[in-house]
Amino acid sequence: MVIDYDFIADFLVFLAAFSKDGVEIKENQVIDFATSNGVGIQQLATSEVLLFTAKIITKCPRKVGTSFVNLCPGVLTDAGLNLVKQLSGKEKNLFHYSNK
Repeated sequence: MVIDYDFIADFLVFLAAFSKDGVEIKENQVIDFATSNGVGIQQLATSEVLLFTAKIITKCPRKVGTSFVNLCPGVLTDAGLNLVKQLSGKEKNLFHYSNK
């Protein structure tokens, strides 16, 4: 499996829109975002595991058999929020998302 770094960057910005208000995103919102960006459940789960391991998000999906469950990443940690700020600074005006 190839890691889609563009998706991960977009996913972090998407999460930041919820995390800044301390709101935990729902699993169906995460799956809708991923699938609308051409990313399947397996790749989404792998991305979440990677981000959790790097202490960027607060929750990790569980693997049950060959499937992942609980695709709710929680919120961004302080390190995650700082990473989004760094990405936003490098990619001026590219990372804007509103959860309203």
